[in-house]
Amino acid sequence: MRRLLLILSAIVGSYCLLWAQTQDYYDDIRRYKLFDHYDDNDGWILGDTTLFNRLNHNTAQLLLSNLSIPSYDMRYSRRGMEHLSKMYRIGHLDIDYATARQLQQLSVGKHDADHTTLFNLGNDRSYAEPHYTLQANLSGRGTLGGVGYRTTLHPLNGWSISLVTRVRAGRDIYIEGIDGAGFDIGFDLSRMFRRGTLSIVGVVPWSQRGLRGASTEEAYTLLGNRHYNPSWGYLDGKRRSAREATSLRPEIVVVWSANVKNSTRYTISTNIYYHRESLSALAWFNAPTPLPDNYRYMPSYHREDESYSLVEQSWTTNDTRYTQIDWEGMMLTNALQKDSHAAYIVELRHANTLRSALSLDFESRVGSATIAYGVTLDSHTTRHYKRVGDLLGGDHIDNLDYMLIDDATFCRNMQNDLRNPDRTVREGERYGYDYRLSHLRATLYADAEWQLRDSRIALGANFATDMTQRRGYYEKELFRGRASYGLSQRAMLTPFKLYAKWQLLRGAHLFGAHAAVEGITPEVDAMFLQPQYNNRLADDIALGTALNAELRYGYHSAKVDVIAVAFVAAHLNDIDAVRYYDDLAALYANSTISNIDRLGYGIEAAATVRYTRRWSSTFSLSAGDYTYCSDANIKLYADNDNRLISNTRSDIRGCRLAVPRATLSAEVAYHSFNGWYANLGVSYYAPSVPMLSYTRRSERVLSYALSVEERDALVAQQPTPHSVAVEARIAKSIRFRGGNSLWVQLSANNLLNSHIVYSGYEQNRIRRISSSYRNIVRPFDDKLTYAYPCNFRLAVSYRF
Repeated sequence: MRRLLLILSAIVGSYCLLWAQTQDYYDDIRRYKLFDHYDDNDGWILGDTTLFNRLNHNTAQLLLSNLSIPSYDMRYSRRGMEHLSKMYRIGHLDIDYATARQLQQLSVGKHDADHTTLFNLGNDRSYAEPHYTLQANLSGRGTLGGVGYRTTLHPLNGWSISLVTRVRAGRDIYIEGIDGAGFDIGFDLSRMFRRGTLSIVGVVPWSQRGLRGASTEEAYTLLGNRHYNPSWGYLDGKRRSAREATSLRPEIVVVWSANVKNSTRYTISTNIYYHRESLSALAWFNAPTPLPDNYRYMPSYHREDESYSLVEQSWTTNDTRYTQIDWEGMMLTNALQKDSHAAYIVELRHANTLRSALSLDFESRVGSATIAYGVTLDSHTTRHYKRVGDLLGGDHIDNLDYMLIDDATFCRNMQNDLRNPDRTVREGERYGYDYRLSHLRATLYADAEWQLRDSRIALGANFATDMTQRRGYYEKELFRGRASYGLSQRAMLTPFKLYAKWQLLRGAHLFGAHAAVEGITPEVDAMFLQPQYNNRLADDIALGTALNAELRYGYHSAKVDVIAVAFVAAHLNDIDAVRYYDDLAALYANSTISNIDRLGYGIEAAATVRYTRRWSSTFSLSAGDYTYCSDANIKLYADNDNRLISNTRSDIRGCRLAVPRATLSAEVAYHSFNGWYANLGVSYYAPSVPMLSYTRRSERVLSYALSVEERDALVAQQPTPHSVAVEARIAKSIRFRGGNSLWVQLSANNLLNSHIVYSGYEQNRIRRISSSYRNIVRPFDDKLTYAYPCNFRLAVSYRF
């Protein structure tokens, strides 16, 4: 215990020296996670190269779960379908990536099934030998990234205890304006009783970080910097970010598993978490936008003006008074306000979520069949509200509805909260909106699996009922009474899933097929016209339908292993919602999009080749076509009174999804018996496209295009370039007497320093440019972010 206290003290004492690179929460924990692996050999290998050494019925599922290129250089959903994104579960309880990462660090067993990682809490577990592990992470130009500690103990009375801690802090050395700090604490208490197994897991991840913002290709080109971040500026000579995210997410999971009799086992699982998160943003009232890369501040907007050369010079010389946020200018404007009402503030947008779930699961053996069945109850409520974070030298603001009349002019004649009218708001107080979204679900499921010699057949079904409702805590003057205050109507849906699987193992060959149909509940935010201040449910709320079919083949030999799959994936009848300033109607509008149909089909394959006992290679390939297969319907409503402006069609049929049509990766690895490991890998991405805008392709907008060139500019998708990323790593494991070991890894990403588009989206707004005889319509430029340049990391782990 004294050793444990000394180590923890050293970690805390080192906190002020820690530096990390943070982009957003998921980039941080994926790109710079401290505990990639905890076993020496596992720490050397990325991806699924070890899976081929144990080809069996589940190998295809294990491999295909991670078949997407395992790189951090491009963000996209596998096969272009969001519901195929990686999921994490404990039994039938959903958990997010932050909790899953903590469970991995705690050495909780897991296995992959299709696109889901299942953690084996509550089942019979083989506990690791008691040990301590101290790990450190060093990234970039000698910048210390974080320190972590993990231990597994076997105290008295049969309990097993695992503990993980990690701290990190610092500034991103590649992209200006990004900094942050964070810590993670996790524990796992487990004990096997005579009648069953009890597991209690608790995790507390906290982080505070500055985020980067997307910008346009014009800004990147003018500055000669693909990693320009418009979300920061100088204040008193120091960098300050306008987009800072804070997240605290404690969670506890309790699982009890026991046998009813020899052929039946039951598991009771429950979890509860409270996620408190906030995101800062600039707000302005009757004042020009402070965003430095707004289209009005770019040279292209002033091309016909005499000020063009001055604006262009400000950008090409990177005059930070213009290319970054002008904090001092905003504070000066606030100081000059006659009524002391701040013209600019920093607001904090809060989303505090309380979620709890309870699952009762049974598993029975009946002859050659294994039958699983059970029920799950899930409650999910999120309180959304805004607070004044910083008045930037101002005295107050009024809790009025600062509704935009157009994209530059505000009006102040509407009460934000009729039940507390004319309230003066100061720092730390709520204003703007305050509401809660509740989502309740009850699910019944049953799965059956038959093992017939060398084949396996599985059938499954689950049926659920969903209830979604909004409760407003402000009565808006725009929407009096129940239109904004109190409970809204309920949205009731009945999602479901049916699936069938077949696998056959014949010698070295594995054959398989999988088909599924699923009714999916839309995102809660898309079910309301404008949830921030409106109880109005969206029209055309319905289940989306997901159809999936796969054919699989696997081959295993002493030298070569191959997994290949041909797939078809369709998402039909989806709905979405867009809130934006509509330039044609000259007002803020809420748009509901329905009948969104997407189709993807193609092949995925992976292989490993073992040349010798020391040398091997792995390869992966995905190729397919991912498109919208029909036009969508759009209803456009005025933001201030829910008035229907138009009911039109969006011309998206044939448009591409934001997925590369082809990806390739290859890796050669060397693994010696004295602890050395090295590999060199290359990944290729075919051109992709930014996420499309439904509204700018509506017939209503396209009718303003009076030439083929104008129409093409509105509907054409701008492809991203071909991308190649090269990665390398070298690692060494040293074992000492007494069972102690040291593991060191040096890795480098994007060695070619390629300009790889990480993500992007099309803007919904339309520019109307006046010429001598008519107006010309043009879309706003796409917003893009680029992947990190060449970067390095050194990881060290000592186990004792």
